[in-house]
Amino acid sequence: MRTLSKIEIENLVMDYPHYCELQPHEIKARLNRFNNESQQDIQKIYIDEVYEPLTDAEMKRLIPAMEKANVRLYKVMKMFGLEKKVIPWKVVKTKNGFDWDLCHTKADVIILPQRKLNDNKDMARTLTHEMIHLYQRYYPMVFKR
Repeated sequence: MRTLSKIEIENLVMDYPHYCELQPHEIKARLNRFNNESQQDIQKIYIDEVYEPLTDAEMKRLIPAMEKANVRLYKVMKMFGLEKKVIPWKVVKTKNGFDWDLCHTKADVIILPQRKLNDNKDMARTLTHEMIHLYQRYYPMVFKR
């Protein structure tokens, strides 16, 4: 498991089309902004104010949950014939109050809100759930069956 660096966060935001497609109501809800920000403004807000790498202490706290999630994922992926396909764990956090404080994925990254990192209850379940989304993104035909 690794966290993205600030440069990798910038690359994620600049390369991923989602940040160019936000509607005004989404900008208001996700970023707590009420202005008509430009695409470049939105990307800058995500890079400078929303996303940040996890600290070493946060990464250390996630390891036991990730290990449990790996066991659960193996069982699920085996049912789909994907047990030998391993997607690397990449995580980043959102500061409190952004992106509805919800866990989600972008590209090949799991995004965890600060609040969820501080309340580690059911983290293995959350990580399993989010990683399944990544498998669905990487292997869509397998999950359409």
